[in-house]
Amino acid sequence: MSQCAAFVLLLTTVAGAQTVPALSFNSVSTGLRPMGLAGFSIPSGSRTSVYAVVANSGDNSLAVYAVGQTPNLVQVLTGIPAPYAVASCGSTILVSSPSDNAVRVFSVSTSGTVSVVGRVPTGPQPSAVACFSDSPGVVSNVGDNSLTVFDRSSLQVTATVPGIEGAAGLSGLAVTKTAAGGYRAWIAGRDAGVVNVVDLASSKVLTKFPISRPTKAVERGGYVLIVSSGTGTIAALDAETMAAAPNIRYPTVSNLQDFAVSTFGGFAISTAPDSLWTFDASTNLGVPLITGPVANIAGLAAIGFFYTTGPPSVVLEAYVLATSTTSNSLIVVTTTGQPVPRAFGISNAASFATVPPSPGSLASAFVLTGASQETKASSLPLPTSLAGVALKIGGVRTYAPGSGFSYSPSGSIYAPLLYVGPNQINFQVPTEVPLGPYVQAQLTLADGSTQLSTLTLAPTSPGIFSLAQNGLGQGAVLNGDFSQNGSPQVLPGSRPAARGETIYVYATGCGETTPKLPSGEPAPASGFRLVRTNALPAVSIGNSSGVVLFSGLAPGFAGLCQINVNVPLDVAPGPVVALRVSAGSVQSNTVTIAVQ
Repeated sequence: MSQCAAFVLLLTTVAGAQTVPALSFNSVSTGLRPMGLAGFSIPSGSRTSVYAVVANSGDNSLAVYAVGQTPNLVQVLTGIPAPYAVASCGSTILVSSPSDNAVRVFSVSTSGTVSVVGRVPTGPQPSAVACFSDSPGVVSNVGDNSLTVFDRSSLQVTATVPGIEGAAGLSGLAVTKTAAGGYRAWIAGRDAGVVNVVDLASSKVLTKFPISRPTKAVERGGYVLIVSSGTGTIAALDAETMAAAPNIRYPTVSNLQDFAVSTFGGFAISTAPDSLWTFDASTNLGVPLITGPVANIAGLAAIGFFYTTGPPSVVLEAYVLATSTTSNSLIVVTTTGQPVPRAFGISNAASFATVPPSPGSLASAFVLTGASQETKASSLPLPTSLAGVALKIGGVRTYAPGSGFSYSPSGSIYAPLLYVGPNQINFQVPTEVPLGPYVQAQLTLADGSTQLSTLTLAPTSPGIFSLAQNGLGQGAVLNGDFSQNGSPQVLPGSRPAARGETIYVYATGCGETTPKLPSGEPAPASGFRLVRTNALPAVSIGNSSGVVLFSGLAPGFAGLCQINVNVPLDVAPGPVVALRVSAGSVQSNTVTIAVQ
């Protein structure tokens, strides 16, 4: 383990937490004073190649490593004045140079090599830098408390936003995409104790959050996680509504400085003493991974993914990357490629897309249940057992080297069931389960045996129901007079919607609601108590955007979302006009409606 020999390695557990999975530690020498770093991956056959980019501020270089059990230096680029922060998005790498008042843009080839695209002039002392998907590049200028926005292709500055307290940390800046397709920048102004949220299209500040010494902002699954080094806590904010997300919690870590998250879990840097921590995936308790004489850990990143070795075997591979300015090294923490329980998968009950479901949404699992016939729920609230079949979501999975995974149902919730057949179950994802990439699911079959799987739960998972019950073709949409929408030549008794008319779209996975109903409970069918989604989804009809008047649970149904939207006046009429819904930046399947 070369330079990690001096580390005191504690592969221990905290009372009540799961066993820390088997990990390996390694390090490799870098240039002088390595600061920021970023990871990126490139598909390579059935596997994925992982790379790390390190900014060596002491010798004006950028180093690229192929990450694995033993990191290998691939490339060194020189002549970059005191590189500081690094950001990766797609095939683009951004590197800030505070001493040069510039950001340099690099492109990534399919072989993992990096080449210079050009230099973008910024404000004084550019520090944290970020981008997201196809968003503009963004950098926080500490020298004059401004934000520079630039085009990553043309290298032209498109906006300079003043009055934005500077993100002095290596990773105090994040970019998120909105449901409408725009972008926002989240800037953690460490010394000012504030987080600014800026709309990148209008260059306007949308809101400010007071947070004690914020040092990190990172987007994860529709949320923005903010590290407060002043309190040692991590705050979760909804990227769309910008509201606090109390259902996502991480423990307090003394002297917390930085945080990274991947499919493997959460990791943090703590100082005094310097140490690297991980969080238990089910309880969020902190577990020290490396502690002792680990001086000056600067940058932190994590990258992880699943790959298959033949169904139903799925393997998790993940890496935690850190830079040490004292030992001038890149530290790599690697999983052993342990198999992850995934006996069955989950799909959206409306679209049948295999996307992460959201709490409260309707979902399907295609699996041999042992049931001899079809059984449907006949009462509300929905039952949690049908034909001897039951599904628990949540609980605690533990892993011990040599003996593999085990499961405890402690803390799990029974999923309300709508249907059980010999090869399929339809259910509602419990509203009470937390979000995350490590949610356990245990299916009890008709003969009493069990199967274990690992799910990812997301904030939203929109899917539109169709009349064909396959997520395609004519949507399950009613006109303003509650008649069936459609072309009467194809669907007798239906009619097209008029432009400007309100239509009712039936979907699932639209996100959290107010009030939050217990699992299996239907929305009130009478009275004035409407159950609304916390955020309005975006609806596109043809090439236009519809005005959403209401989004919430359909009265009398559990897990069914009703969206009332006006058909745009400028939409081109026809019997098969495309309709899509976006909620929390996640896009649904495409169905059709008829418009006259």
